[in-house]
Amino acid sequence: SVFYCNHLSIDKDGSNEFFPVEVVVKSTQPSSPTTVRKISLMKNIITTLLRSVCALVLISTSFSVFADETLRGPGDWVKKSYRIAGEWEIISRDDARFIVFNEDFKTKKGPDLKVYLSRMPISDIEDHDVVHSSIRISALKSNKGHQEYPIPADINLDEYSSMLIHCEAYAHLWGGASLD
Repeated sequence: SVFYCNHLSIDKDGSNEFFPVEVVVKSTQPSSPTTVRKISLMKNIITTLLRSVCALVLISTSFSVFADETLRGPGDWVKKSYRIAGEWEIISRDDARFIVFNEDFKTKKGPDLKVYLSRMPISDIEDHDVVHSSIRISALKSNKGHQEYPIPADINLDEYSSMLIHCEAYAHLWGGASLD
């Protein structure tokens, strides 16, 4: 007796090009109802095992391909005018870098809050220093919750010492964090 299972396909290298896997179970015994049941059971077990192995390979491949790499942080916030709370980090994902404020991020609302990267250490920077020593990344999306800001590709993070939240309209520094 020979049973074939041609319906199992595997994406061998993540390219979405599938190739069939053939499960062949052969028996040297005469075809009796017991032998047929045993062969069918073996075929099902082998097929299930192959699917499980394929799933594990695909899952482990996707995690290694799509995992975020933390470049800076997580770090603590330094209050200059107002308290800023929550975790932040700078990550790399798919050849791009992002400043990420986590779900627990929060600070006081302001009229014109912006996110900056500064060449000056957070301990030395004052309100009037921000515009001259920093590069604006984006307007702050919200005063609380998860948010992400893409960092332009031409910015060398090694040249920057701190990340800031600053009210541009009133030249008022909320606070920031050290990138070191």
